[in-house]
Amino acid sequence: EEAAELIKKVEAMRAELPADLDEGALIRRGAAVWIAAQAPVRALRLLQQRANAQEIPVVPGVPTNVTDLWWQVVGAVDIEETQAALATATDGEEAKQLQSKLDELQTQTPFAKQVKELFSDQWALMKHVVAMDKLSRRIHVAEEAGNQEEAAELIKKVEAMRALLPADLDEGALIERAAAAVPNVT
Repeated sequence: EEAAELIKKVEAMRAELPADLDEGALIRRGAAVWIAAQAPVRALRLLQQRANAQEIPVVPGVPTNVTDLWWQVVGAVDIEETQAALATATDGEEAKQLQSKLDELQTQTPFAKQVKELFSDQWALMKHVVAMDKLSRRIHVAEEAGNQEEAAELIKKVEAMRALLPADLDEGALIERAAAAVPNVT
């Protein structure tokens, strides 16, 4: 019964999709998000070498790819948000916790400055996409916990955020820019 209801919902959603929808692009995007969710956060020391036009050595066992760069973007956004919260903190204990969080983020995200520079002309968009990604992860957690009501609310939020994306957004160009900044893309 529940499965039949879900199938009806999926079919109704499918009917609302644009006729020219590129399902392959969506599948690739979904796969990229899944890969990003599985990947550990790694430092992108080679990004700095590329930015400084140094010769980039290939280091076996140290993958540097677009996923790593994405985590640096997420970290840069988190750093920016934590700095803003710290600037307005009025409670000493809260400020201490925020400073500790900021220190940890800066350690985990050594190339935050470089990724902000790389996407400086699209930084507001990157922050928006990071927020969407975080909501998408919360949807997954809510679904795994069986909290369909929370998941449905979060889905509405993501859909509203998606509607705010620029109509002429060239995701391919952003991915190409990231790929060009990172050697050994896998």
